[in-house]
Amino acid sequence: MRKYVALGLTSLAIGLLTSASAIAQQAVSQPNAKIEAEGGSYINPTASQYAVGASFAAPLSDTLGLQVDAAAHNRTNAATSGAAIHLFTRDPDAYLAGAAAGYVTTNAANLFAVGPEIEFYADKLTIEAWAGWANMDYTSALRTDKNGFFVLADIAFYATDNTRISVGGGTILDTETVKLAIEHAFEETPVPFSLTGKIAWDEGFGTRATIGFKSYFGENDKSLIARHRQDDPRNLGLDMFIGGLPAEAEPEEEVEEVEEDMDV
Repeated sequence: MRKYVALGLTSLAIGLLTSASAIAQQAVSQPNAKIEAEGGSYINPTASQYAVGASFAAPLSDTLGLQVDAAAHNRTNAATSGAAIHLFTRDPDAYLAGAAAGYVTTNAANLFAVGPEIEFYADKLTIEAWAGWANMDYTSALRTDKNGFFVLADIAFYATDNTRISVGGGTILDTETVKLAIEHAFEETPVPFSLTGKIAWDEGFGTRATIGFKSYFGENDKSLIARHRQDDPRNLGLDMFIGGLPAEAEPEEEVEEVEEDMDV
């Protein structure tokens, strides 16, 4: 059943992409890339964490763009890696519409998600959303795999052309997350870069605070809001690192499950 739903959502997104591309302006201004990193800690319980990501975007035509993402995350020596791919059309003055798929893996589980991706632009305001179907495949046979709908969304306001403040959140397989983030880009630097800060709460892991940076590669003389609306969408591989994805096996939990099965 989940395969048919995923295919239906993706077909819908491709249909929207195809119809929109007839009127869209250039989807990606030129080939470009970014790297990003953040580090910090979870507050309760205390745990260090960091994440790194890289994205490359390129125009396939005047109306179609492609982006690939790679990401890695570490929480107290529990490693997670992920990737995503976007196919989209865009009018830089109004919207982005397309489809995206992402995959995250740990020692304990694999998470796959696919569905439509949209962005709406109105002056200094941007609304971003990715939603669709997700599947969690646990490596342990003692755990029950999960599948269901997911949604991740942000509302961002550009206080200046180089300062973005956003609130967002979502749910993946009934695990919720919320966040408050800021990004400020610096002008007239050899390599365009920005500083970032984030406070987030994940249902699985609790509250975390991080600081980081992003470096952009492409056209140097461009504001942050222009980069976000003319070049690369956000890294969805990083967005999938929420508390619902276990980073390592939990032996105690598995023993309890075995004992319950034996009692039955």
